[in-house]
Amino acid sequence: MKNEKVLNTIEEAIEDFRQGKIVIVVDDEDRENEGDFIADLGLRKLRLMTNNPVKITGLSGYGLEITERVPIEIPPNPYNEKYLNTKLCRMGHMLHDKAYCKHCGEGCKK
Repeated sequence: MKNEKVLNTIEEAIEDFRQGKIVIVVDDEDRENEGDFIADLGLRKLRLMTNNPVKITGLSGYGLEITERVPIEIPPNPYNEKYLNTKLCRMGHMLHDKAYCKHCGEGCKK
């Protein structure tokens, strides 16, 4: 990214966000970064772009109301089929096209 700036604290990210700058919060295993950032901004309701049900649950734990899940639609192709299959079958992601599930096509988590 051009003109990239690394922020080390949630407070720095919030200040940049309030100044109208785009802020990217890096995902972590327990979702603490996103939850802290959103809660500290004073937001209580949000539309969330995700296919990951764990992210919805995690952010809801911060008292945030997810008003809409906006799916991230990526059509399967020979280059991403294994990746999408893993997301669907092992991680339980909510994907629109179940065709690339090699087990059962139902989000099997095998």
